[in-house]
Amino acid sequence: MSDENTPVGADAASGTLWGHPRQLWMLLAVTAGFNYSFYGYRAYLAPYIAEHFYGGLSAAAAQRHADLLASGFLALLYTTPIVGGYVADKILGEARAVRLSLWLNLVALLLMAQSTLFGFEIGMALCALTVGLNIPLTVLIGRNYADDDPRREGG
Repeated sequence: MSDENTPVGADAASGTLWGHPRQLWMLLAVTAGFNYSFYGYRAYLAPYIAEHFYGGLSAAAAQRHADLLASGFLALLYTTPIVGGYVADKILGEARAVRLSLWLNLVALLLMAQSTLFGFEIGMALCALTVGLNIPLTVLIGRNYADDDPRREGG
């Protein structure tokens, strides 16, 4: 296991901003950006798929195909954290898993911007994988505090 999974509370206490470790603010910004990406496009996903990829079908058929694809994607979003948590705990470590998830999320969003259905589907699958690998982000936030700090579990 890598040593980057050790608590950093003692080191983080030397550099604080508003009484919290400076690294916390960077992690919170990453969390906010990732969550904006994660939740921001989901509301428009099925209508976008129906209009751009199934526009040649009737409206009802296009919506059915789009709903099926979007529902499968959402199912993957909620199952990949099981695998992602295992990979982060046993293979990569929390920090590496989060870094990898952020870079893969960038690639996934670029693939989802493709004009082909295949590129879009690959991007969606990669995006679901990044959600699973991003699970340790909350662990990293907690590790900024010492073990006896009441804020560690209170956040």
